[in-house]
Amino acid sequence: GFWNGYPDGEITSIRFTCGSSSNRVPNSVVINLPYEGKAAVELIQYPILKNTITSLIEIWNPERAVIQPSLADSKVTFTTPFLEIGWMTYFSKEYQESHLVRHPCFDEKMEGYGDFLITTKELFSSDNPSHIARLQEYVNQTEFKI
Repeated sequence: GFWNGYPDGEITSIRFTCGSSSNRVPNSVVINLPYEGKAAVELIQYPILKNTITSLIEIWNPERAVIQPSLADSKVTFTTPFLEIGWMTYFSKEYQESHLVRHPCFDEKMEGYGDFLITTKELFSSDNPSHIARLQEYVNQTEFKI
């Protein structure tokens, strides 16, 4: 993975899992965003992040991609191991067919690739109860085969 070198709160990291054939650990990219400071203001904008994740999907075609603010997962209860759902979550068509048992209605489609769950198109905030509630709702509605 990569790290931007900023202090806590302003950390941005990206983690790639490549070449995996495990049912528990799919080929994926996870981008953790800062939750405060200049980096958060500049980065956590829906159009910028949607373009970033779309470009990564077009270039690499992962099974799963997640963009999440760093504190969001600490405020959500995950009952399924290995499940990562964030502000924007992408599942490829193949991953949906082979692994997803149950999921909420997708918010957006990416023609020829897969579908997105998007918690909000607003600036996501881990301090906004409605954003965390929507994220928790997606987590509760998603089940996959291990």
